[in-house]
Formats: sequence, C-alpha cells, structure tokens
Amino acid sequence: MDPESILQDVNGSAILKTLKQYELVNIHSPAFDVKRIVSESINRNFKVTDGNQTLLLKVFNNANSLPINRRNVFNMQEELAILGLAPLPLFLNDDATIYCEQWIEFPKHNETALIQLLAEALYSVHSSFVSAPLLALDEHWEAYWQQLKDPNEALQQQYSLAKKQWQTYVSQYRDEFTLCHNDLHLNHLSYNNGPLFDWEYAGLGCRYFDIASCCAVNELSSSQIVELCKNYAELANRSANDVLEKVTDSSKLVTFTYELWGGSLGIVENL
Repeated sequence: MDPESILQDVNGSAILKTLKQYELVNIHSPAFDVKRIVSESINRNFKVTDGNQTLLLKVFNNANSLPINRRNVFNMQEELAILGLAPLPLFLNDDATIYCEQWIEFPKHNETALIQLLAEALYSVHSSFVSAPLLALDEHWEAYWQQLKDPNEALQQQYSLAKKQWQTYVSQYRDEFTLCHNDLHLNHLSYNNGPLFDWEYAGLGCRYFDIASCCAVNELSSSQIVELCKNYAELANRSANDVLEKVTDSSKLVTFTYELWGGSLGIVENL
C-alpha cells in the first residue's frame, strides 16, 4: 500500500505536502515508507522513514477539544530531550494537528523488572526541573463532560463532588506538585534510563496522582501497587507506607478521571 493510502483517513496528501515543505523526510526517496502504529490513543500515529532518517508522526484529532497547549508541551519536551527523558520534538504545525518527533526503537523489557522500571521512570520524571505547564485536571474533566450525552443524575452528583474534592486535593498536596507524565504505560518506556514516550498529558501536577495513574493504566494488581510504591519510596527516600497511603487517596480522582474520559469516548457505558 502506498504512503498516501495509509494516510488517507488523516488527509494524507496535505500531510505529505507538509513533510516535503519542511524537509522532515525525503518523500521522493525510493525507500520512503509509512507504517501505521497500532495504538489505543485517539491520535493517529505513524512511523515514517526515507531510508536515512526516521520519525514518529502524530496526527491529533480535535486539537482544541482538550485544554492542552501543544506548543507549550513541545517546548517542554525540548527540555526533556536534553535531559534524555524524551525523544526530540521536530515539528508542530500552526494549528497543532501535525506533530513529528525523533524515532526511537524500544526493545522488549525484562518482565521480571517491570515494576522497578516504572518506579525509576516515575522518579526520574518527578526529579527533573523543566518549565512544565500546569495540568488543570478540572478543565480536562469539563472537556470530557461536554462530550457526554445525557449523563445520569448519579454521575452529575459525582461530578459536582469530584470538583470540590479536586480543590481540596490541590490544597492538601500543593507541596508535592512536580513534573508528571500522567500516562506512564509500560508501552511508553523505551529501556533502562532511556527516554519516555507520549508526553501529551504531562504537566505540573501531584506526584501521587501520577503514580496512581500509572497503576491504573497498567492495571496493576494490589501486590504490584504495593511493590511500586515501595520501590518509588526507596528511590525518593520516603516512607513506603506514606507513599502507598497517598497513592491510594489519589486513586479515587484517577478512577473518576478515567471513567469520565471513557464515557466521553463511548468506552464506558451507562454514564
């Protein structure tokens, strides 16, 4: 299948024109190739190569539907790339719908060390000092809420309560706000101490919310959550029981966030 056909559902001819205009890859090279990357993300991801250089192409759907300033995220990722925490961002078009970054291969992980890898990745992110935009979780909730069709009364009450809980949460954990990835799935790890992928939801937030989010997206068992908190506590020189308690406290807001997100996409029914 030719590259334009693969990109057809995301306006392939316009994307190829952009790749050519900004000389991101040589689209006339005999080795030019585009492969769709299977992803659960609402974005469309592609591996693009011309035989000499390879990049990750992301096409964002409804770029303005979430309270994400992709230019700020792009600038943040440039700083993260210098620290070795992220692939180098290469291009973002004016309406923030087409994005390219350095392609990095990631090998299979040693399954016996996955929890330790997650703990080390989380700690590396939380220990970095970059210019991160604030993650306004309540604004994300509002964007998801607007996508729901006729939410039931119970959810409306839950939403009102969650907004109050978020304000209390921010006040309670303000001193624990740091750079957070907020979507640290195992598939977003490259290798030991290597760069992490998918920084779209990254921003200044609470470290315990980030850990709880990591537990949720990876569907960790209770024993794995305890292990993750223990490993993280050792790296951060904190009490393991204290970390586990605060992660457990944060998990309520994480669960609500993912349920609301799933409802907005039609993944979670009866909301």
